[in-house]
Amino acid sequence: MAEHQQAIEEAVASHPDAAWKIVTMHQDIYGTGLDHSDTDGMILRTQLTPIFDANDIDVVLQGHDHTYSRSKLLYGDGQTHGTYEFSLTEDGTDYDWEHATNTQTGEKIELNPDESDADAVAAKDAFQQDNLCYTIEDVEGNSVTDPEGILYLTANSASGSKFYELIAQQQDYIAARSQNWLPSYSVITLTKDTFSVNAYQITDDGSVEPIDDTFTITKTK
Repeated sequence: MAEHQQAIEEAVASHPDAAWKIVTMHQDIYGTGLDHSDTDGMILRTQLTPIFDANDIDVVLQGHDHTYSRSKLLYGDGQTHGTYEFSLTEDGTDYDWEHATNTQTGEKIELNPDESDADAVAAKDAFQQDNLCYTIEDVEGNSVTDPEGILYLTANSASGSKFYELIAQQQDYIAARSQNWLPSYSVITLTKDTFSVNAYQITDDGSVEPIDDTFTITKTK
């Protein structure tokens, strides 16, 4: 994580007059897919959120969940949380993708525990609770001006080759989401003062239709 922080800080310092700061990464720390959003997708959330806040990031473009989602505007809660990572397997040949390791305590949290294992379920619940490290900015509508929070967008499959289910309960940090099992893509329009995004899907007959309202951030500062 220190390397990611250094890369972001160097990029920001090298472009001091940049109007917009946008991060693109694979892992979606604020997603809504069944496979990842409440397990391995959130594993970097407590570490990356404060780094993004400190560097005044405007938008984070994510993948990983193979679903479409647009977050509300989010910033850190200012509290101390645990940090997590994937550790190597005992033979050192791969990462143990089934467990999140608490870097402070060394505890390994099973991400998909058997429901009959009460201790493992409780450990996963505590892991998820610890990752509630965000604050939702109080804004209304799909056009905001000079927000404090960061917008997180998760792209679905543009090729249509792989889709995941949405998690059953939409998280409180998600403003809009979609999974229609169709290829989708987003179009970003960027000017000196505005960032706008539109999301579309391609139907079986080849036509294009929106899957979300236009969302716009305006800067006056």
